[in-house]
Amino acid sequence: MIKRPMPPTNDLRPLMAAPEIHEWLHATILNPDHEWFNEDHRHLMEYSVTEIAFMWAQSEYVKAGKQVLGQCEKVMMMAGGWKKTRQEMWFEDTLGDVPEYLVTLDANYCRDCTDAEFAALVEHEIYHMRHKPDMFGDPSFKADGRPQLELIAHDVEEFFGVVRRYGGDEAVRRMAELQDCEPQIKY
Repeated sequence: MIKRPMPPTNDLRPLMAAPEIHEWLHATILNPDHEWFNEDHRHLMEYSVTEIAFMWAQSEYVKAGKQVLGQCEKVMMMAGGWKKTRQEMWFEDTLGDVPEYLVTLDANYCRDCTDAEFAALVEHEIYHMRHKPDMFGDPSFKADGRPQLELIAHDVEEFFGVVRRYGGDEAVRRMAELQDCEPQIKY
């Protein structure tokens, strides 16, 4: 069994590069020979650690009253001139390059969670990176032949009270059907 990465305990920097997560991901979930392989993420297999980067966050992040355990974002420079250069320099100094996408995980949660919870968190975040469809709905590709990516929202995003009172949409109904199925990954 491939041991999952653990955040360092002796480094108190607020954010730390975590290339070991990318390596673990390619050894497990993105590896067709591994029992955890997930075909849904095949479009990410050719992306390097400098294009899809991972970081550990040492501090808790609460948004709208909920603890955020992970975040996937498309890296965009929100400034020009020296500000942009400063932002690019930070990424290069911290990660080795400016990534196309960045996944940040709560290091404190990841230290204490189970292997299954860790895998679920990483998969949740990479599910946000979809193979972008072209104008005809077919998968689109970059000039180098690799899949074009885009960020997407969650499959199910609704409040329990709304579903209780009014019922769920197709995504909620599909999620309810999946709840009755056996998990593909068991521990």
